[in-house]
Amino acid sequence: MITTRKKQSFGIAAVELGAPVSTVPSIPVNLNEWEHAVLMDTFYSAGGRETVSSTNLRMMWDQKNLYLYLICYEKEARVSRPSDENVLKTEWMLRKDKIEIALSSGNFGERDYAVFCADTEKQAGARTEKGMTYFGGDKAILNDYFTEKNDAVKTEIPSWKYTCKIAVEKNCWRVMFGIPWELFGGFPEKYFKFQVYRKKNQTSEVLALNPLDLNANYESRFDFDPESFIECTPGGTSQVIYSNSACVILPDGTMHWQRPATLEWPSTNERLRFCICRNR
Repeated sequence: MITTRKKQSFGIAAVELGAPVSTVPSIPVNLNEWEHAVLMDTFYSAGGRETVSSTNLRMMWDQKNLYLYLICYEKEARVSRPSDENVLKTEWMLRKDKIEIALSSGNFGERDYAVFCADTEKQAGARTEKGMTYFGGDKAILNDYFTEKNDAVKTEIPSWKYTCKIAVEKNCWRVMFGIPWELFGGFPEKYFKFQVYRKKNQTSEVLALNPLDLNANYESRFDFDPESFIECTPGGTSQVIYSNSACVILPDGTMHWQRPATLEWPSTNERLRFCICRNR
């Protein structure tokens, strides 16, 4: 079941972007130009952890480009650490904060996508990954000895092919992308798929627009899971569609599983029933 009301339990199921914009968003960003953009302001911490950092995403489109504007807020931007190994003197340190946007559309397959990145060091980059090795499904990862290799063919996307502008401020940092459809498969017939990740070292958070399995998003493992991508339609009614159950039927008719945002441990009575069933 899906709903247009915001739910804190299972995240976003689908997005409709509404009508295309008539003019290209200006740089520096004029927030008034984004007034009618779809706003997504609830990001979930992977693994059911508490979400500490606030993140806002706005999206718009036209026939040539997809536009994304993110504001990443800093609740506690800096931490104190010993200076030059002198424990009597401290200095303030700001750890890196990074945004990664995965996009798949048009002639891209189910395991093909493009990734666009930006961080607080004002570094940006992009690449395509085609034919990634999917390790989910029925194969469980039960320990830290993960030896699977991602066989995706990775190709860098030159920076001149897309727009990325980063601004770092005291209490937040902002990034605006203008990405041609052709860079991630072409303009979609009906919908495209996307996911936005914020990897914030300061608070050890991996944030996304719907709940993720923390174990599947460690840097040492595969970074992107197409099964967690969100269905998005250019057109329709401008809205964000939230899930209020683990199993949803998306607008295109696909049945999709959504993870819960928080871990709910079984009660004492439920654990007792599990024990009785196990001993039978």
